[in-house]
This record gives sequence, C-alpha cells and structure tokens, in this order.
Amino acid sequence: MPWKFATPDPIVQNHYPLLGPDYGKVPSVDKQPWIAWMVRLANAAELHGKSVELLLYIGALIWGGQSDFWPADIPEAFNKTGLDYDEIIADIRKDPGKYDALWQANQKRAHESGHGGVPNMIFRGEPYFGQDRFDHLYYRLRQNGLTKREAPIPPLVTKPLRWPAHD
Repeated sequence: MPWKFATPDPIVQNHYPLLGPDYGKVPSVDKQPWIAWMVRLANAAELHGKSVELLLYIGALIWGGQSDFWPADIPEAFNKTGLDYDEIIADIRKDPGKYDALWQANQKRAHESGHGGVPNMIFRGEPYFGQDRFDHLYYRLRQNGLTKREAPIPPLVTKPLRWPAHD
C-alpha cells in the first residue's frame, strides 16, 4: 500500500515546536474531531468480522494518498467493506457504549502486551511491535497453520513489493 502522512492526522497532537511545553501531548478524546469516529467504525467492522476490509479500504484513504480530504470519503469506503455506513452510524448513536466497551477492551489488551503504539500485533500472548517485527509475526503465524494467498485481497491488486521472508 502506498504511504504518506495523513492529512488531516486522525489524532490531533502537537509535534511542534520540538521539545516545547506541549510537545507530544495529545488532547482528550472530546477534543479530537476524527479519532473517536474512526475507532467506533473500526469497532463496528471488528464486531462484523470486517476488520481487514476496513483496513484495506480506509487505510488507503488515510495513509495511502487516495484522497485529498479523507474524512469526506469515509462513508463510501466504509460501504465497500460490505457494511452499511448509515446503518452503523445509526447504531453507534443508539448504543455508543457497545462500541466504547470494545474500544476499552482493545486498549486494555494493548497495554497488557507491554506496548502502547502502533503497529502492535499480539498473537497467542506474544507482542509484535513495529514494522520490523512483521517477518517474525508471519513466521509464528505460519508455524500455526497460516498459508499464503495466491493473490492479495482487493483493493490491493498487485503483488506486494516484498512477500514476508521464510516462504
């Protein structure tokens, strides 16, 4: 997947001035225009078994340079997952606690893994933090029966630049 800095960043945070009094501070969720919405949509995808599809379609918008202003394109991309954006938003408004409970459970598992950043993968209690650990994660997954697809899942229609090591 192509990559670029997200514009806007899904998380409002201060990167400048470096080492200034607010450097690295992240405002509370109620002051974040995008992240609560995105996490609840991700939780809905998880509850419906569509997490991979969500990452493929929405990840490409936010970090893949496929949108000039990604928030406006989220409903259409979300619908490509096989879920209905308007129905999910109505359910989130009706019962936000269902989605927030999953959010908190996922947050708890991330903290219990010993890492708080991304990417953070956990398989059978073993954390894999950072893109430099993907090969080791793939190795563990293959040890436990994972097989490689012949072709990537759409919308990624070309072979990755590099398949994981240890085929």
